[in-house]
Amino acid sequence: MTDAARDLQARRAVEDELVRLGAERDRLESDLAANIEAIVASIPQAIEASIPFDGIAKLVGVSRQTLYRWQEVTRRLPD
Repeated sequence: MTDAARDLQARRAVEDELVRLGAERDRLESDLAANIEAIVASIPQAIEASIPFDGIAKLVGVSRQTLYRWQEVTRRLPD
């Protein structure tokens, strides 16, 4: 195998890995968005169950500010 062929093969291996990583990132972003939507959808039930907003944030593992931001962002999403 020539040096040029090895270089091309090495480049292709890196490209394939980057494509795989990009697809994984897309999947993770999609999973994260669905998770955030589910958390926000659960907030009214949690409040009805007398869980304070601070408590919801702690249970989810984020700050109150993040929870408020998620609520605002999901409100703006088209149905």
